[in-house]
Amino acid sequence: LPGARLLDFSVATRYSDYSNFGDTLNSKFGFRWKPIDDLMVRGNWAEGFRAPSISELFAGLGDSFPTIADPCNLASFPGLDPAAQQRCIAQGVPNGGYDQGNPQIRINVGGNPNLRPELSTSKTLGFVYNPSWLEGFDISLDWWQIEMEDTITVTTGQTILDGCIREGRQDFCALFTRNPGGSLNLTSGPTNFGDLKVEGYDMTVGYRLPETAWGKFSFTWDTTYASKSEGSAAPTAIGEYSQSNDGWRIRSNLAARWEMGDWGATWNVRYYDDQDENCQTMVDYGYSFLCSEPNVELDANGDDINPLDGENHIGATTYHDLSVYWNAPWNAKITLGLNNAFDKDPPRSVQAFANSFDEQYELPGRFYYMRYSQKF
Repeated sequence: LPGARLLDFSVATRYSDYSNFGDTLNSKFGFRWKPIDDLMVRGNWAEGFRAPSISELFAGLGDSFPTIADPCNLASFPGLDPAAQQRCIAQGVPNGGYDQGNPQIRINVGGNPNLRPELSTSKTLGFVYNPSWLEGFDISLDWWQIEMEDTITVTTGQTILDGCIREGRQDFCALFTRNPGGSLNLTSGPTNFGDLKVEGYDMTVGYRLPETAWGKFSFTWDTTYASKSEGSAAPTAIGEYSQSNDGWRIRSNLAARWEMGDWGATWNVRYYDDQDENCQTMVDYGYSFLCSEPNVELDANGDDINPLDGENHIGATTYHDLSVYWNAPWNAKITLGLNNAFDKDPPRSVQAFANSFDEQYELPGRFYYMRYSQKF
């Protein structure tokens, strides 16, 4: 075909019938086009359907104690607009707010039998380039976009309170009640929390050097760049952290490998981009020293005139992992490894449990291991 060394299309449709959620028809379309031998352009469009899991529907109630700043407490009430203040008062909170006391509030967590399926549409478009003039080198770059409706999200206690009091959303107001004086009885669980749109780019660069007298060397660099996260169901904005929801703009991995005969070694570098998180709760309770940027502005009476402005910066983090292995003559492989070789501590977060660190970072300290693999 003129102008195409390769051109193919793929079309597929799937029909599903669920006893609880009815039937659904989901389709996808893809293509690959090689205008020249060194370059391939590819793209996909697909519909998605995800029924709620058994645990999302029917998990029993349990207790959790997250850090929450009630908008109706004494520290936050003065910064609310008049409509939000009236919502607090209508719920039984004294005019002026109530003394929350402990920033960790006991809430109930569990399943939701009223969940609906998630619907999604995903698109990708990108290319793969393998230059004939540079043997062993390849690069791929793909744009991706995912749009979701009726997104199943576990809504945090903070989101529920802010959505009800600050935004006046009745669906959130229905998830909690107040005791006399203003304290809370709150249930957090999975809900169909509106729409979500995420977008970004994936890049992979690989290079295998020509074999030398010192062995074979290869390098692989994988990077994801998130450019957009928006919609009512977005867990957090790009570059922002919120209670176990990371908003890294960049995540990147660089791997170097050496092989010679039965021996080999690897060096992997993992990069987590920096983030910011709201830290006003700590400021309200007198722990502003935990915030890198408290940014509290006080008037002549000592009152905060710029509420909800305190932030904490979560710095970028890089981990280095090393390993060496030997391919034994009896079809075995023995590996010795060291993760977090330079003993990098995870960045502290005020919204993580006990003001420690998010669970997606490594535990403090180095991790040594040995692995034995046997083929039969």
